[in-house]
Parts: sequence; structure tokens; C-alpha cells
Amino acid sequence: INFILAILVALLILVLLVLVSTSFEPQGIALTLVAIIFMRSFAIQGAMTGVYLDFFSDNPVTWYSHANIINKLITYPYDAPLGFIIGNTMGGNWNFNANASFWATDGFAALGVFGVFVIAFIIAVFLLFTKLLIAQKLTPIAATASIPFIMALGNGSFFTNLITGGGIVLFLLIRLVSRLEKS
Repeated sequence: INFILAILVALLILVLLVLVSTSFEPQGIALTLVAIIFMRSFAIQGAMTGVYLDFFSDNPVTWYSHANIINKLITYPYDAPLGFIIGNTMGGNWNFNANASFWATDGFAALGVFGVFVIAFIIAVFLLFTKLLIAQKLTPIAATASIPFIMALGNGSFFTNLITGGGIVLFLLIRLVSRLEKS
């Protein structure tokens, strides 16, 4: 955790130095650097979560029907995937996919503010169950292998990332390696 914190602090210091050295008007490569590090990594995900909260405060929630398996049981209330609904509402067009984190998609979009607590509970159960299956000495390897899945959660639904983002495959691999390690 200290290593990750050190990297985040270093990135923020780098962004601050670039901004200060360009009088807070970066151009060219400096603008690209600031945009990639700051905007894409930190700002957009938070901003989109707020947009989802605003939208689903005034519009029907999905009751998790945005997840493919659940929409077989519950009718999805929209004509397009969540990201495209939000993108079009933001003044874009139907080609703008305004995807957001699991807090937005599986929280606010699914059940409103209450959905944040529900998805927090679901993910906590998933993580606790996964931790129970991991051999103690494999925890650092499992945590490292989980980084792409965790990063994907910043830009999409937990359920989508389980299926198409490799979450289930990761879980099964961790389970397999842990079983091999124990035997």
C-alpha cells in the first residue's frame, strides 16, 4: 500500500509541476501528460458518477436490469445501454458512451442512492469470499493479478467486468493456484 501511495503522490506532484511550469496553461505534450494522468485517471470517473446520480435521481432506475443475466428477469427501462443513455442526455449523441464506475452503474443507476450500499455489500461479499479461497502466501500475487480487473471497475459495472472484464476467470485462476499450492 505504501508503494501505491508513493506512486499516486509522485503522479500528482508531476502533474502539479507541469501545471506550475506552464503557468497552468499546458500545451502540447504537457497538456497530454496532464490530461492522461489527471483527467482520465481521477477526474472523469468522479464527474461521471455525479452525472449518473443526477440522471437517476429524476429517471427510472434499472433494478440491475442493465446486467445481462438480470435483464432476462426484469425489463430494462431504456432503449440503449446505460453509457449511451447518459451520453445522449449530456448533449452528446447516440455515439457517445459515457460509461462510469460500478458506483454509478451498479449503484445509482440500479437503485438510486440505496444502490451504492447494495453494490458495496455485493463487492464486499465477493472480496471476502475470494480472500477465503486464497492461500495466505499467494495474497500478493493475487492482488497484483487483480489490478486490471480493479482498474476496469473504475469504468464499468461490476457485473460486466465479472463476465467480460475477466473477473470470473481471475477468480477461477486464483482458486486453482491456491488449491495447487495447498496440495
